[in-house]
Amino acid sequence: MREYINQSITGLASQFNVDEQFVRHYIYVSLIVIFALFCGVVFKKLIVPLLKRIIVKTSFKFDDYLFTDRTFNTLSHLIPAFIIVVLLPICYIGKETSSLFYIVVYRALNIFIIGMVAHLIGEVLSNIVRFSKSDYSDANNHYLDAIVQFIKIVIYFFAGIIILSVAINRNPTTLLAGLGAMATIVLLVFQDTILGLVAGVQLNMNKMLQVGDWIEIKSKGINGYVTKVNLTTIKIQNFDNSVSTIPPYKLVSETFQNWKGIDQCGGRQARRTLNVDMNTVCFLSAEKLKQLANDNLIPTDYKNETGGKVTNVTLYRKHIEEFLRNNIAVDSNRWLMVRQLESTAYGMALEMYFYVNETDFVKYEEIVAEIYEYCIAIAPSFDIKIYQSITNIKQGNIQ
Repeated sequence: MREYINQSITGLASQFNVDEQFVRHYIYVSLIVIFALFCGVVFKKLIVPLLKRIIVKTSFKFDDYLFTDRTFNTLSHLIPAFIIVVLLPICYIGKETSSLFYIVVYRALNIFIIGMVAHLIGEVLSNIVRFSKSDYSDANNHYLDAIVQFIKIVIYFFAGIIILSVAINRNPTTLLAGLGAMATIVLLVFQDTILGLVAGVQLNMNKMLQVGDWIEIKSKGINGYVTKVNLTTIKIQNFDNSVSTIPPYKLVSETFQNWKGIDQCGGRQARRTLNVDMNTVCFLSAEKLKQLANDNLIPTDYKNETGGKVTNVTLYRKHIEEFLRNNIAVDSNRWLMVRQLESTAYGMALEMYFYVNETDFVKYEEIVAEIYEYCIAIAPSFDIKIYQSITNIKQGNIQ
């Protein structure tokens, strides 16, 4: 067989009047290419369908996301190139490896393999992110996106260095050493990316932010839902439908408010203040106490009180507390009180502090508004006036 091949090579060389070694190289290279392409077709048409059937039958779902069509496609291109790179040196021995054809083809194939390997790693990382966000995993961690993006940048950076070193036939470490002088520029270019990664890890480890959270950044005028998080940007859709973007490290270095705890606990805190005109604070007479008792406006503990011993503000506070406890929209198992704050020029401040069994913003505001309006409307029954500035009333503004 070998003698037949040699005779065929000699015959072709003499027929076309070219060097016998030249013909031998190109015949061997052609055979290697044909073999490599055959292996690629076998892998794509026979092995890949077999692997897919095995993957589908496994109960473990991670492999369904790890080995996708794009992953197999990349492998089907990588295998022939790898076979040619391994077998090509067999055709060229000694000084023959310095020929221009060998150098160009060998380096081009190595560059292709390096690029495809980097692309394959990127695909695998992307598939891992897809798996982490699937219904089959509890690791639904949005910041994995940012970490994977950073890893991809590092991989592509080093792949670029290796490709450049192969193209110019230099040691990669020599190129990296030469880039040391450019470290400052590189850090400036990737400053937001590096800071974003660090901030993303901090936000993730402390569970400070996720997509879908309602956040408020008062210093920036931002108030809405987080729609996207990556290494350099956090995107928030405000309630006026405008979109705000902010670097992740800003959320670590500055104060922001995350309202996701409202949904987690199933209720929202409410705090409303009533300013009582202190000129209307007084002891109640026996007749007034009897009237309030008949109207069921005072607790049972105070129905036997005699006139001149209890103030109207005390009974007003107790009535509001009892009203809140009996309100089905209020969570009576949490802190509930009507407390007196420090008095100001606007009168005696009474603060209602309670929790509402509602997380929807509109319904919550409706419930709290009804409670606040009731408290204002019932105040005259206790001979109490809610303070408002006379000056502002004359000007057409009511506090």
